[in-house]
Amino acid sequence: MASRIDNSLRNIKYAILGQGIVIIMSFITRLVFVRHLPVEYLGLNGLFANIMVMLSLAELGIGSSIIYSLYKPLASKDEEKVAALMGVYKKTYRIIGIVVAFLGLFILPFLTFVVNEEIPTSSSIYIIYLLFLLNAVMGYFIIYKQSILSADQQEYVITSYRSLVTVLANAVQIIFLVLTREYLVFLILQILATTSLNIILARKVDQRYPFLKIFKDAKIPKEEVKILTRNVRAMMAHKVGGFVVNGMDNILLTNFVSLVVVGFYSNYLLIINGLWIVYNIIFHSFSASVGNLAATSDKEKIRFNFNAINLLGFWIFGFSAICLYVLFNLFITVWLGENFLLDGWTVYVIILNFYLRGMRLSVITFHNTLGIFWYTRHKPIFEAIISLGVSIFLGVRYGAVGILLGTTASTLLTNFWVEPYVLYKYGFQSPVRDYFKRYITYSLLCLLSLMLIRFLVSWITMGGIVGFIILAVVTVVLTNFIFVVLFYRTEEFKYLFNGVIFRVFRGRL
Repeated sequence: MASRIDNSLRNIKYAILGQGIVIIMSFITRLVFVRHLPVEYLGLNGLFANIMVMLSLAELGIGSSIIYSLYKPLASKDEEKVAALMGVYKKTYRIIGIVVAFLGLFILPFLTFVVNEEIPTSSSIYIIYLLFLLNAVMGYFIIYKQSILSADQQEYVITSYRSLVTVLANAVQIIFLVLTREYLVFLILQILATTSLNIILARKVDQRYPFLKIFKDAKIPKEEVKILTRNVRAMMAHKVGGFVVNGMDNILLTNFVSLVVVGFYSNYLLIINGLWIVYNIIFHSFSASVGNLAATSDKEKIRFNFNAINLLGFWIFGFSAICLYVLFNLFITVWLGENFLLDGWTVYVIILNFYLRGMRLSVITFHNTLGIFWYTRHKPIFEAIISLGVSIFLGVRYGAVGILLGTTASTLLTNFWVEPYVLYKYGFQSPVRDYFKRYITYSLLCLLSLMLIRFLVSWITMGGIVGFIILAVVTVVLTNFIFVVLFYRTEEFKYLFNGVIFRVFRGRL
């Protein structure tokens, strides 16, 4: 039987390889997109995607709560209870799908108040919006089955099929964009790809877990329903807060700046989100292992594993922040051209928000898998109020950079201290000062490393794709070399190197 580390590493390997291919195809697709369609379509894409995220709030955190509830019965091989939980998930998600459909249709008459610019299209924005809505709603009726793969440390199955379907869909979309230059065809192909992926994964779950049909009529005890309901109520607040912080930017940019700027911003987000998906899958790959660990190990061992994963989180996001600072605008220039660049300060805030969000992943991973999200149920309310208030106040005065600073402010004033405080108090039962000491140390080291690397690479003045490749190689090597020098003596680094990296090179995945 595979160990927790082996399962996590297998998920990570598939995440990196699969999403790497997807990112490359996404860049190619976006390049063809901007060459064959007006730039306003990029803004429309981002705007309607945000509205779909808003509608997904109807899910109320049920998915996260049920995945957490699946860890223990999967570890103890309680098939009847797993089937009962999946039955609840199925019924609930069908109701959610209907609710999302009605809410989406309710928004339809108000689209012109959100999109107040003329769109260069022969098709109505209402038709485009309905296609987005259809794509979102259809998933609720079958996507619930994927949760058991995630909880059972089989995330690699989802990743491999998602990568394959996405690459094939992007290839077909590129062909049809070149031949037809029709945005509606592009969206219809996306719907077909999403539906096909969900059907494939649903059938894979049926094959791997035949007991789901055997115990399809199993019921959850009332006392456990109460616990599940409490967790859902807590996650509901997190979903709302998360949307306001991360999902409102495009809507505010559309109203306070322009749809064209939303399009430019979406190009940066394509890169950010591509990295985020890979990194999130990596940490999500640890979730089931952490859940299993929490059920079988003592607090001290759990805390040490947290410190190791926290160091990994800093390494990933500190490294990424430095590389983005040096390479972001140069990559956009090489990829799409100088006409698609945002101003420097806006780019810096995008990178800062990415780093701050990423540094939370280790905390959130343990936070969710230990089931202590109830204690932070009020935090997202303050997070949302601060984010929206600061974004509107600064957005009116400073445009895009002001809107994005709302996310920065809300993160620093809420998530930065509330989430680790709750984790240490209720999860580890130990003082939180060790976490903040590490966080501040890591961030200062990242800033000093950035200053040193910026000085060293300033001697590279070559432009174009060759200059980008040279600059990228030098930045990647220097950043990792500095981090190795800084951390190679720590116990967390030794654990990660011997337990994770060493296994990768030995091929024990």
